[in-house]
Amino acid sequence: MAGRGLARLVTTDSGARTNEMLADVSRRGAEILDTATPAGARLDQMRRFFVQLSDNMAGGTTAAVFSDTLTALAHAVTPRTVDQPAHALGWPPERVADALDSAERHPDIADPVALRYDETGACTVTTRAGRLTPAQLAALGHP
Repeated sequence: MAGRGLARLVTTDSGARTNEMLADVSRRGAEILDTATPAGARLDQMRRFFVQLSDNMAGGTTAAVFSDTLTALAHAVTPRTVDQPAHALGWPPERVADALDSAERHPDIADPVALRYDETGACTVTTRAGRLTPAQLAALGHP
């Protein structure tokens, strides 16, 4: 009996990862074709479907998994290692590492922010490249 439960858990985890991969491929296709086109819009709809399916199979939304981590990093003045937000949030470091990995794999959910790592591997939050137009960046004083 326990063996069947383990097999179901492995299958569910594998299925969630497969759906996550399909969501990522759909996202990339939608970016290439542009969501303003019928094909790009359909791929974006597929991406949302596979993200939801993956989240349901994993037992929670991907956004919920890493939103606290992004919030903690956004409030940090300097880049942080995994251990620092883990300590601040009262989480195991593995949970923070998983959250950061999810944020990188699901840029559509983390939007408008992205993760930036320095040479030591410490992480901070930055704005996603391409999110603002050159005119908007210039108006904000960016080179």
